[in-house]
Amino acid sequence: MRNVFGANMALTKEAWNTIKGAVNSTPGIWEDVDLSLALREAGVTVALVPGMRAGISGRSMLSSPASYWKYSKGSVLTMRQRGYDRVPAAHYAAVWLRRAFYLAYHFPVRAWDAERQRFSLGNIATQRHERVIP
Repeated sequence: MRNVFGANMALTKEAWNTIKGAVNSTPGIWEDVDLSLALREAGVTVALVPGMRAGISGRSMLSSPASYWKYSKGSVLTMRQRGYDRVPAAHYAAVWLRRAFYLAYHFPVRAWDAERQRFSLGNIATQRHERVIP
């Protein structure tokens, strides 16, 4: 496997020690993409563990539209930060796909009242703390 993009990954201590000096900390990049690219560039073998399960978070759906718009281009920014001058068209297409998905799900997710277990239109306009975006 060439690389793995996704926030749920595990590294061995040896792999981390190999790449820790090459990891980027620029705001706005996607650390999972950066880690995966650093591993590939260092020649570290990346593998999938069949049957391994990990939870995910939908916190990004609670971000404001402006914040999410900026966040959604993180994969492209990460590749540029790592020196990839030619970002594959698939990454640009994925940015727009993520934005379309966000727009389709943002309002229903914002309207959900977890305490009452029902939808509430009042929640859409409720001020919330912005998710800290890496």
